[in-house]
Amino acid sequence: MPPGTLTVQDDGTLTVVPRLDADTAAFEATLARFTDLVCPTAGQRVYRLTAASIWRARRAGLTLAEVLQTLETASTTALPPQVRADLERWSRQIDRL
Repeated sequence: MPPGTLTVQDDGTLTVVPRLDADTAAFEATLARFTDLVCPTAGQRVYRLTAASIWRARRAGLTLAEVLQTLETASTTALPPQVRADLERWSRQIDRL
């Protein structure tokens, strides 16, 4: 379990609310490999999944399976179907290039 609460929204927004007694640096570094940091505050971090962030991740050697595993393992809820569909579509587009 990550050192905080991860919520994945239908629009690809990820919110991380760290536990008060936890260091989230390693977990946030993992997220930064395939997301864009949108809004860092003291109480939470907001990230977004985009085609560009997945492109960067794939170019750096991260697989779609690794991205999905991270999200599915860390999220407090099931991965929204639209987010999974977007990730798979973007990954297929990258593979064609």
